[in-house]
Amino acid sequence: MSKILIVEDDILIAKAMARILNNYKISHAYDGETALNMINSNHFDLILLDLMLPKLNGIDIIKNISLDIIPTIVTISAKTDLQSELTCYELGIRNYIHKPVEYIKLKTIVESILNPICKNNILKYKNIKLDLYKKQVFLDDTLILLTPKEYQLFNLLYKHKGQTISREQILDEIWGIECNIDTRVVDVNIQKLRKNLNLDKEIVTVSKVGYRLENIDEK
Repeated sequence: MSKILIVEDDILIAKAMARILNNYKISHAYDGETALNMINSNHFDLILLDLMLPKLNGIDIIKNISLDIIPTIVTISAKTDLQSELTCYELGIRNYIHKPVEYIKLKTIVESILNPICKNNILKYKNIKLDLYKKQVFLDDTLILLTPKEYQLFNLLYKHKGQTISREQILDEIWGIECNIDTRVVDVNIQKLRKNLNLDKEIVTVSKVGYRLENIDEK
C-alpha cells in the first residue's frame, strides 16, 4: 500500500483529505518542523504539502529535505500568485493545487501519480537502471545516492541520448528559465555524474556547446 504524508495545519482539511484517500496509508504532520523530520527519516510515496505552516513553511521544507531523498510532492496552498507556483515547480514539485481543495480532483491527481509500477517506469542504460517511479538510480543493482539535480540531469541526458544539449538548455530545464546561475554549475554536476555512474566516456563534452550522452543502442 502506498504511503502518503499529509502536511496540513488545518485539521479539518487534513481529515477530509485522509477520508478521500482512504485506500492509502496516511500519516499526518501539522507543522513544518515535524513534517521535515518525518520526511528525512521515513519513506513516503507522496507528500501533500501545504505552503503556509507554523514553525517552517512549505518552501523551506522542500529546500531542507536531505539530498539523498527525492520525494514526490504535490503542494496545496491558498497562495494563488504565479511566482509562488513557479517557485514550487522550480524546486521539483509534481503538481500545485489551489485552495479551496476540490477533493475529487485531488484524488484523481494522487491516483495518477501512484499508479502501480509498470515496465515503462524503468529506463536502462548499460549497467544503469533509472526508476522513474521511485526516482532512484542503480548501478549494477546498487542504489546510487544522487542529488536531485544529478538525477534530473541524467534523466535529461537519457531522454536526449545521441543529441547534444547546450549548457543553457540544461540550465533552463533543470534550474529554471529565469535562473541567474553561471553555466559552470552544469560542468560541475556533469563531472559528479560521470564519477558516480562511471560514465566518463559515455557523457561526451561538445566543445563550446554542451554535452551528449552517447546512444549505445545505435552502435
